[in-house]
Amino acid sequence: MDLDDRELEIQLREALHRAAEPVHGEGLFKETIRNEATRRQAARTRARWTGRLILAGAAAAAALALFAMVRPDSDRVDTDGGKGPVATEPDVPTTVEPDPTEPRTDTSDVPASSTTSTAPSTTTSTTPPLPEFPPEFAGMAHGQPAWGLYLAIAPPDQWESPEIEAASAAAEAAGYGPAGGGDINCDNGATEALGVEQNSVASAVYFETEALANQAKAAFEARGTEVVGVVYVTTYCMD
Repeated sequence: MDLDDRELEIQLREALHRAAEPVHGEGLFKETIRNEATRRQAARTRARWTGRLILAGAAAAAALALFAMVRPDSDRVDTDGGKGPVATEPDVPTTVEPDPTEPRTDTSDVPASSTTSTAPSTTTSTTPPLPEFPPEFAGMAHGQPAWGLYLAIAPPDQWESPEIEAASAAAEAAGYGPAGGGDINCDNGATEALGVEQNSVASAVYFETEALANQAKAAFEARGTEVVGVVYVTTYCMD
């Protein structure tokens, strides 16, 4: 075989060798593929160990946190900004004194009997009854002593003055007879006792006793009628 034939055979063998191997790009040989497979297997092994280390670290941290939670407060430690553990004092209960100026809201020490009932009160306020009018003197006669209750006094000749008419209406409303104006001179002793001038016009009701006259005075005043006064007189002008 000449040189050309040998060289051709070598080239053919190399071509067959390359055709028998898997190729990519310029071509990969068995040694290269074996080295790549070894590298990838080592990477997967490192990745598995790295994951296991991470899981182990997380489990240790969780156990440490749980241990710190269940330990007594007296053994608790705090960190001082990275300067090392600082022991903390155990919690000491403190007593807070109440402020005497604040209203108390605690009713735990209030006896049950002191509880205020919320039931509506049945007490009703009643106005006392007005005094009753006593009977007037029925035995009036000329020269008869009596207690005169004077409701109004008007100047002489003022027979129909407003005060005389109002007093007469109040007397009639109380159940007494006509008490129109009369000359005060007919009641001996009234002018001096009341301090009025002679010949004044008077509206009066007469009673047998002073007690009855004062009762009538209270009854009139309780109903808003003013009274001039009560005077013991001797009545004339009864003919």
